Amino acid sequence: MTANPWRGAAWGTFLALIVVWPMLAGALRKPVPPSPNVLHAADSAEFESTVSEGVCLVDFYADWCGPCRSLAPVINELADEYKGRAKVLKINIDHHSELARKYGVSSIPTVVIMKDGKELERVAGARPAAVYKKALDQAL
Repeated sequence: MTANPWRGAAWGTFLALIVVWPMLAGALRKPVPPSPNVLHAADSAEFESTVSEGVCLVDFYADWCGPCRSLAPVINELADEYKGRAKVLKINIDHHSELARKYGVSSIPTVVIMKDGKELERVAGARPAAVYKKALDQAL
């Protein structure tokens, strides 16, 4: 692979950085503090009872997903802004894979706007807050 020890050391360092850098970058990220207005369903039955009445924004996410982490502050802001008018529910697909399958979530983040248990709108990928506000306002 290399013609001399110096080139071998350089390649070894380069490859080590490729492996180690993502681990270091992940350790340096600060988690987004959760909003007290964001709900988390413990199981499928609790999920169904939560979305069965009123307007609900459901965020299907995973802890390891970068776009999901970037969307978290937007979801927290929406939960605070729509408190009392709409519920905001986060579903971790790693813990609730049966719900992700049931609702056809194939990519994350996926945000589903529901009213009285029926899906009104679905937004895949991280979008600006205005997109979700418009959908919630139409549902209300």
